[in-house]
Amino acid sequence: MKTQKIVYLSLLGDGNLIEAIKCFEKYQRQLLTYSDADEETQAIILKELNSSRNIFINRLNNLANMFMKKNEYTKASICLSEILQYRFKDFGCLMSYIICLYNLKHSDLVDEFLDYLNTLITDNINPLIFKDISKMYIKIDNIEQAAFYMEKYMKSTDENKIGYEDYDLLGTFYCEIYMNKIKNPKYKDLQYILDSIDCFLKADEL
Repeated sequence: MKTQKIVYLSLLGDGNLIEAIKCFEKYQRQLLTYSDADEETQAIILKELNSSRNIFINRLNNLANMFMKKNEYTKASICLSEILQYRFKDFGCLMSYIICLYNLKHSDLVDEFLDYLNTLITDNINPLIFKDISKMYIKIDNIEQAAFYMEKYMKSTDENKIGYEDYDLLGTFYCEIYMNKIKNPKYKDLQYILDSIDCFLKADEL
């Protein structure tokens, strides 16, 4: 039965993603048929289940990263949708998947996954997650949310750990938001541009 591992890993290597996933899932199901075996056999099966799954998911993750760099969002989304079945709380995979969905024009799913992403944010979360979420929002053309999460990152991080590039980035966000808002002739508020200047001055100071 283990020869099937060679098949789905080879299919993955050839870029035949859907067939590779089907073959992998079939292998996993076959392993589960040994659930009524003796205790020693079950221990071997459990080890193989976890090992084969980890190898396959890690290979898929590497492929997804490669496809993202090439802007091949359809292929990346196939990889990521399979990964998320097993790592459904993985921030990196979720954010990459949201970027794929956005570029594939699935706006309804983008909103759903953004809502789900927000449910995973807890009080004791690593502040760097906010910085990553900010970068994700840049890639889905939501500059105001990018600024919001960059602010959260900076408010929840030791000031000594905030670099000049963080202030420079936030200043750029504020500037872009202001430039978008002044397209409306009735918009008179200068706060965003003043905040932008403050950030650039802080960046320059650092």
